[in-house]
Amino acid sequence: NSVEQSKFLMSEAVKLIPNIKIRNAGKDFLDTRVPDYFWLIAATSTGLNHPTFSKSVCGLVRHTVVAANYAANLYNSKIVYSLFAPFSREDLSFVLAAILLHDTFKLGYKDNGRTVYSHGSIAADEFYDFATKETTIEKDDIEIICNAISSHMGRWGRNQPESHIDKFVSLCDYLSAQKEMERFYDTSKLNIIDNYESDCTKFINFSNNDE
Repeated sequence: NSVEQSKFLMSEAVKLIPNIKIRNAGKDFLDTRVPDYFWLIAATSTGLNHPTFSKSVCGLVRHTVVAANYAANLYNSKIVYSLFAPFSREDLSFVLAAILLHDTFKLGYKDNGRTVYSHGSIAADEFYDFATKETTIEKDDIEIICNAISSHMGRWGRNQPESHIDKFVSLCDYLSAQKEMERFYDTSKLNIIDNYESDCTKFINFSNNDE
């Protein structure tokens, strides 16, 4: 069913996280703390913004995975290094964890039918509680991830991105929400999960040019 497909899609995206502790924490958080509605809802409750592929059932999951794809693909880009330096492999783990969890509480703790403005802070608080109690990730690293989650909305949010991690997460989220993304995505096959392959970048036509 759709929930199982969405969970599979996210579980594959989590594999992109280099750090095994953070990878396992992200997987366990998604398995145990995320509201049931996350797996089924569209990325937008108003129908505004966002490309077509994220406006239907499981759209929020698609939006999230596409944002993670941006991060994974742009990681080796010279542009990223020039804009967000320093940027290490460990930083990529922080970025991917934050991206994959940033919208997990999009409608709040329960499905109220609309986006909750503070959803980033809610997700950050939930992950902080989970990670400090259920994992051995260093507290400083947990805080880095949580800061990036809570500030992902950029200038539209209450918490503004400050570090290079925060800013990169916000950028990838912003890019994934743009209607122009449809140019890089086969919108004739909205149910991409059915033909999913282990390489998370399969269904985005990124250029190999790192410029």
